[in-house]
Amino acid sequence: MRSIRAAGLRLAATLIILAICFVCLELSYRAYKLLSYGLVDYPDSVTIGMYKFDSLYGTLPTPGFSSRSIPERIRKHPQVKGYDVNISFNRWGYRGRDFDFAKPPGPYRIVTLGGSTTQNVEVSDEDTWSAQLEAKLNNDPAFLAKVGARTVEVINAGLGGSRTREGLLRFEQDVVRMQPDLILVAYNWNDIHYGTEGYDPDQPLATARPWWHGVKILQNAWIRWVRFQDRSEMRWGNNLAHLRPDEYRAIVYKRNLIKMSYLSRKIGAQMMFVNLPGLCREAAFGSPEYSVIVENTRANPASFPYWVKIKQFAASTLQEVGRTEGVGTIDVSGYFERFSSTDRLRLFVDEMHTTKDGSEQIANAIYAYLAARP
Repeated sequence: MRSIRAAGLRLAATLIILAICFVCLELSYRAYKLLSYGLVDYPDSVTIGMYKFDSLYGTLPTPGFSSRSIPERIRKHPQVKGYDVNISFNRWGYRGRDFDFAKPPGPYRIVTLGGSTTQNVEVSDEDTWSAQLEAKLNNDPAFLAKVGARTVEVINAGLGGSRTREGLLRFEQDVVRMQPDLILVAYNWNDIHYGTEGYDPDQPLATARPWWHGVKILQNAWIRWVRFQDRSEMRWGNNLAHLRPDEYRAIVYKRNLIKMSYLSRKIGAQMMFVNLPGLCREAAFGSPEYSVIVENTRANPASFPYWVKIKQFAASTLQEVGRTEGVGTIDVSGYFERFSSTDRLRLFVDEMHTTKDGSEQIANAIYAYLAARP
C-alpha cells in the first residue's frame, strides 16, 4: 500500500514538473515572439486587426482597416509576409476607396466578386486588378461612349478566403443594392479546394479562433504540421480523389453560381464569369518550367498535379454553368498561356495569387475583352 502511494506521489511530482516546464517554455516562446513582432505575436489577419470573426460569413474585413496602422517593425519583419503593401478597407469593409451603395448618375458601375484572388491583398490598393481595370476603362473614350457613361467605377467586392456561399451572401445583402451594370464573378479556387479538404460548403469556414491558438507552442506546432502536410502525396492524392462533379460540394458550387446569375437578371445587371489563371499548368509537366516552379515556389511535386486539376475543374464548371445560364466567360487563364515560365514566376506570388504585374495582366485581359465587345 505504501509503495502504491509512493508511486502515485512520484507520478504527481513528475506531472507537476512537466507542467512547470511546459509553462516555462510557453512563457519563453511568448517572450521571443513579443521581442520579434511586438504586441502581436502571430501577425495573421485576425490578430493584426485586418479581419474579424463573423457568425454568418466566418470572417469579414474590418471596416476602416489600413495596413499603415500596423507597426513598421511588424510590417517589415522578414518573417512577416503580406502586410508591407498598402491594404485598406473602406467603411463597408470593401477593398479600396469609399463609395455609396446608391449609384450616382454618370458612372458605369462594375462589381468584381470573388475570393482572395479578386480581393488581391498581395498588392497595394491601386494595383489590384479591379483598380487597374477601372483605370484602363476610364482612359478609353470609345468604351465610355459605347456604354454611354462619363466614367467607369469598379467596386472590388472580393472577400479573402470566401467561397460562392459567402459570395452569394454578399451578393444578396450588398451587391443588389449597388445597382451594378456589370458583375464579374471570379470564384475559381476556394469552393473546390475547401471542399476537397472536407469543409461543409453550406457552413462558414470558421467563426472563432480554435482554443489551442491561445497556446503559442501548440499553434506553432500546428503551423509546422500544415507545412509538413503540404508536401504529403497522401493529402493531395486524397483531395484529387474527391475532385468529382457528383460530389455535393461541386453541386453546391454550381448551384450558387446559378443563383448569382438569377439575381443579376433580376436586378437588370449583366453578369460574366472570369476564369482566372493559375501558376501550375499541364503544359509544364516534363518541361523545364516544372522544375523552375517547384524549385522557386511553395508548389511541390506532391501538390503540383492537384493545382493543375483544380484549375481545370473550376474552369470546366464555369463553362458548363455559363452555357446553361447564358453567362459569358472571360478566359484570363487562356490569355496567360502566352507567358513563359520565367514570366509566370514574375506574375504570381504562389499557385494562384498574382503580383502587381500579374494583376495588371489580368486587367489587360479583361479590358481587351470588354473593349472588343459590340
